[in-house]
Amino acid sequence: MNIDGLKSAPPRPPRIVTAGLIFSGAMLLALPFFATYGFLRAGLTGVEAAAVAGGVCWLGAVPSLLLMGWLRGGPHVVSGVLLGMLLRMGLPLVVGLLLIQTGGPLAKAGVFGMIVGYYLFGLLIETLLSVRLVGASATGAARAS
Repeated sequence: MNIDGLKSAPPRPPRIVTAGLIFSGAMLLALPFFATYGFLRAGLTGVEAAAVAGGVCWLGAVPSLLLMGWLRGGPHVVSGVLLGMLLRMGLPLVVGLLLIQTGGPLAKAGVFGMIVGYYLFGLLIETLLSVRLVGASATGAARAS
């Protein structure tokens, strides 16, 4: 209850947490499409390759999104964006190249192609969320001045 005797609204989660949850949900929604492609290509190993590709891209993108959200209003915005790009692109690229070099069933099932597909899908979703986060930050800064 607040001073006026009215119930106050429950606290909302920070926008960055909401963006991370939306991104995670979008990546999960894409999994059946990649898993179907993998299954048609290499059976259950293809489904495993799709899960690995999605997990690697998610693991690179979520910290990048969180970092961009935390640094969006401070003096280190450019550093945050560059570090986020390194995480988002570096982890999937390194893991994909390692999987190709070692060979094995995941490489034969097309894991690198699925990493590229997941990366591009995740990049689209993350860019849309980042623009909303930065827009919300700019709107809040404009209201404060």
